[in-house]
Amino acid sequence: QRREMNVREHYRRGSCVKNKSGKDTIYADELFLIANSFFSQLPQRVSNFDLEFKRGNEFNLLVEGWVKYWNDIFSPKILLDPDLVKVLIATESSFIPDVQNNAGKRAGKARGLMQVTDQTLKFLSGEKKELKNHFVIIDQKEAYDPNLNIAAGVRWLFRKKEIADAKFKSPSWIEV
Repeated sequence: QRREMNVREHYRRGSCVKNKSGKDTIYADELFLIANSFFSQLPQRVSNFDLEFKRGNEFNLLVEGWVKYWNDIFSPKILLDPDLVKVLIATESSFIPDVQNNAGKRAGKARGLMQVTDQTLKFLSGEKKELKNHFVIIDQKEAYDPNLNIAAGVRWLFRKKEIADAKFKSPSWIEV
């Protein structure tokens, strides 16, 4: 019998156990450990359609894994679909992990597959008071790594969903 990843079972050494704030905080080494330990065991739900990009299927396992991880953490009424994240990556970066764009004066540079901005990295880390919990700590250089970029980008989508839920009546993930 195949055992599905359940993030609530996963003990993350050096994270919230030693974190004085008591907030759930995850670091790059833990993100790699989670991906390497659990993602290959997941049933694939993300489409194998490459969206006519040479590297269009290269990151399917990471997309599937991080969408499941954050869906498990936040348990939204409507689960985030990994295909939506895959299409977002196609739109943002054409599946090129080392792409960088200027996102504007306030946001800074946008990096990687999901074009995570400098401003978003600050919000995700708790440096700015945007998040109350479930911080993701990666630096600007690490934001180019596909695994870390997708983990952070999907986490940020869940924050955007929280904001949209507060402003609108049951927005869809596409509206978010």
